[in-house]
Amino acid sequence: MEWQDVQGKRYPGYGRCIYCGSDGGADGLRDEHIIPFSLGGDTYIEKASCRECERKTNPVDTHLGRSVFGQYRIHAGVQTRNRRERPGVLPANFTVRGEGVSLDLPIKDHPYALALPVWGDAGFFRSVPIDGPFPEPYFHIYHWTPPNVRQTLSLSGNDDYMIWASGRVNVSLFARGIAKIAYCHTVVRYGLNGFRHLALPDLILGTCPAISYFVGGPTKNPPRKLVAKALHAIRFSDLTGKDSPLKLHVVSVRLFAHSGTEQHGMPIYHVIVGAPKLASTPSVVP
Repeated sequence: MEWQDVQGKRYPGYGRCIYCGSDGGADGLRDEHIIPFSLGGDTYIEKASCRECERKTNPVDTHLGRSVFGQYRIHAGVQTRNRRERPGVLPANFTVRGEGVSLDLPIKDHPYALALPVWGDAGFFRSVPIDGPFPEPYFHIYHWTPPNVRQTLSLSGNDDYMIWASGRVNVSLFARGIAKIAYCHTVVRYGLNGFRHLALPDLILGTCPAISYFVGGPTKNPPRKLVAKALHAIRFSDLTGKDSPLKLHVVSVRLFAHSGTEQHGMPIYHVIVGAPKLASTPSVVP
């Protein structure tokens, strides 16, 4: 199946939380952004998350929006709910002539790097135990250096310098964010009761630690960015494991699919989101 642009859609809810099944009680249900608002997401499911599940998923969205993509969002002008509080300058750290240098620079003069983790295929496809440890991650690094950086640092022609990236990536939180995006898209494709959810809701809420068993980030270099100007893109497929005839619904996620270098776009992540529903067994009439 082809990549799909996932922006600009609104889907009706199901009268209960898509994660825990609650009706929300006295607090009711809240709209669920399929891709975090902080990443430019404008597609959501109406009244789809209870307050308690929202509390558990907020750290996931916050980690993506601030820790992982924070500087990228500012440089790219991605939407924010607090535009007045968006900084006009950002800190940058250098090594110049063997000495550390820290400067607060305006955005147009600020170098930045984006580190996106990858850790291999989902554990299910690698035939590892479901409770195995998270694989050692690697990172695809995307960076931009302003053309006037040597002038900013008052460097002569022979002077060397290094730019140090900042920020941190919690790979488990990151994978939960990718799982949330994929799961929400599966809900709107098949319906909340149209597929077997397996462990996905528990993984997203952080109550099941087996996130790398269901979410994978291949370590090979990503293909080029999408020609279409899709901000974010997904792709559905059905696959089976090496040693299992079980058919699985798999969603591929590519955040900021229109961005990247000349050679490589952003990484592609794969999520085992569930399985087709079992055929119901007919009643036996004696």
